[in-house]
Amino acid sequence: MLNQFNENFRQSVGITISIPLFNSGVLRTNYEKSKLNIATVVLQKEQDNQKLNQDIYQAYQAALIAMEKWNASKKSVEAAQRAVDFR
Repeated sequence: MLNQFNENFRQSVGITISIPLFNSGVLRTNYEKSKLNIATVVLQKEQDNQKLNQDIYQAYQAALIAMEKWNASKKSVEAAQRAVDFR
């Protein structure tokens, strides 16, 4: 009987409990990353809008300069034509 008692005494019962302690930390981190991603997208949109405005302004200025050059060339041709006509 002592032998049976020794054999049965070494048996154990175990209970495992799984508590997701770090789950809320992961969720909070993902939430903060999402907020940062949104802020990054908003900043990128603003930067793109500024670049678009700059490109439009530069194109407008280039068109004005081209028109002024064309008008100056036109006047130069008219003056040359008058000079030829007076001879």
